[in-house]
Amino acid sequence: NDIANMMANMHQGLFTITEGGLIHPEYASFLEQIFETDRIADRNFADLLFSNTKAGSDSVDQNITGVDAIVGEDEMMYDFNSHCLLTEMIIGLDDDREKILELDWDPIISEAGEVDKLMVTVRDVTELKALEAEAEGQKRELAIIGEILAVDAAKFSDFLSSAEEFYTECRQLIETNSEKDLDVIASLFRAMHTVKGNARTYGLKHI
Repeated sequence: NDIANMMANMHQGLFTITEGGLIHPEYASFLEQIFETDRIADRNFADLLFSNTKAGSDSVDQNITGVDAIVGEDEMMYDFNSHCLLTEMIIGLDDDREKILELDWDPIISEAGEVDKLMVTVRDVTELKALEAEAEGQKRELAIIGEILAVDAAKFSDFLSSAEEFYTECRQLIETNSEKDLDVIASLFRAMHTVKGNARTYGLKHI
């Protein structure tokens, strides 16, 4: 009863794969929310996990083959094949939404030393990944602001003016030359190299 309550109330997906690749009827209810279906029990695990995945076909095939080689075999087969099991993937849903899922694979070993079942834990980390991306963007923006504040205001203004001049010169060269011209290419490289050198002088590493 305790295990049934845990499976009904835990906030991550959990299921086991039996021999033949079928999902055991007892699984965590939250799995239905993650995959937005109640068609899970006795279904082939690959059909559930990979029918809408954005993972490449090679990775999916390796995963399926790895599971076949693990379940029902000696426990050492898990060590030999666990590198084939996907730990993160993206799935697409009918309304064009996507979910990022993290997967953990753990063998359930019988007394005979064989992998009786393969336990799979599924976490929906879509929002977490979005927050991480947002935090990374803010971190980059703060780093850029820090680089600017470290430069004397007059010098930074001069840098902007010269960079704008070189940028305008490059645009004009590109727009007025339709054929390959080595002298034009040399001018483009020289202008951009100068901007790059000036940026390095002032410690503007992101440029």
